[in-house]
Amino acid sequence: MEEKIEYLKRAGAVFFPPGAARALNLANAAFQQMKASVLPTAMGTFYASYGGAVLGDACVFPIEDMDRPNRNYVMPGIVKVNRDMIDFKALRRKTIWGRNQFYWFSADFVGAICMHDVLTLTVLRKYGDIGSALADCLLAGRV
Repeated sequence: MEEKIEYLKRAGAVFFPPGAARALNLANAAFQQMKASVLPTAMGTFYASYGGAVLGDACVFPIEDMDRPNRNYVMPGIVKVNRDMIDFKALRRKTIWGRNQFYWFSADFVGAICMHDVLTLTVLRKYGDIGSALADCLLAGRV
């Protein structure tokens, strides 16, 4: 994963400060209450090192809402995003963690990382590693 992170940084991605372990635990508890998926270990590892990321209009949602004063907006945290998406049948038992103009990205209850069509929410791809999913999520933001 670190090689992909370094590549994304060179491409211009901005990574946020690490998320607090307590905030991640609270987010996972909220996901369980919503009957969504807790974040897989690889995502937990990512959030322990980086609190989220942006590149252009693509983002990996932060654990908690993040004020972006230089951009004049507050990026919603991952729990808020998932509460807003809870009624979509295609996302049941999944947790959305990223998006760009073409795709949504999720983790499911068995730890699979998925890419979804932005309009239909159909699963288009499953990933074997989080680094590739992060790259696909963020690099589309440069388009």
